[in-house]
Amino acid sequence: IRTYFERWKFKHPSRNAFMAVVNEVVNDCHGDRFGPNMNWFLEAGILGTDACDYAVRSITNKEIVAPLGYFDNVTDCWNDTSRSEIRYEAKAVVFRLEGFVVPQEVEITFDDGSTVRETWDGQARSHEWVYTGTRRIVSVEIDPDLRIPLDRNLLNNSLTLRADTTGLERFFTSVLGWLESTFIHLSAFV
Repeated sequence: IRTYFERWKFKHPSRNAFMAVVNEVVNDCHGDRFGPNMNWFLEAGILGTDACDYAVRSITNKEIVAPLGYFDNVTDCWNDTSRSEIRYEAKAVVFRLEGFVVPQEVEITFDDGSTVRETWDGQARSHEWVYTGTRRIVSVEIDPDLRIPLDRNLLNNSLTLRADTTGLERFFTSVLGWLESTFIHLSAFV
């Protein structure tokens, strides 16, 4: 914007003048990271009517089970006694729900506390990242720094897997059931 202002102050610029300055500055700062020019983005943003909406679709953590039994190639086989750690195929899937295309940053958080920042050009309708290892994905967030205010629905930009609390829920449910039963029996004396 500063370059555009300095170059065109007190003159009569057009839409094409703005697009030329943006293409020049983006090429100087980022090279071909976004393509040969930014016309694909500027024409959709200035002339287009499409909305912008990206969403996290799913997180899956599938345990990788090694083959067991007798095979000709025994180097790939192992049994449960030799298994030291559980390995997972962790997958995160994101969607572009509307027509407006914006490059996105996606932050993926794993159960060991580590995070990975991935970049996506946003042009395909969906994209997925697959990680193989001992860690599982617990959350995915599109545009974690909120740099893109054009997104129509920010509520679908993140997804977190629910923590496993079945043991705690079962315990507190049984305690509350016991308390309810006790109060019902005590009410007979009142």
